[in-house]
Amino acid sequence: MGIHTGEKPFKCEIYMTFTNDGNSTVQEASGLINFEKMHLLAQTLRTLRFCRGRQLLSQPPKPRSEMEVQNYLRNLRVIDNQRILTGLSQRLEPKRQ
Repeated sequence: MGIHTGEKPFKCEIYMTFTNDGNSTVQEASGLINFEKMHLLAQTLRTLRFCRGRQLLSQPPKPRSEMEVQNYLRNLRVIDNQRILTGLSQRLEPKRQ
């Protein structure tokens, strides 16, 4: 799983936290350094620096009335079926080989 440069910097920071906390720095069995973890952290740092070095060119969202927000929430469809969600995800971001 890689981080794409279009993602917001805070996602990089969250990903970095999970990479750091979820993987040991030294492999317990062999006592060797976990270079895969170091590679993931370095890749995330490069992406974070890239994202922070660019200006955000998007316009802020226009304010919505309370009625518009309520109508949106009333008509919001929630998909809680894991297979449908996985299918939608794979359609948006196909697995790379």
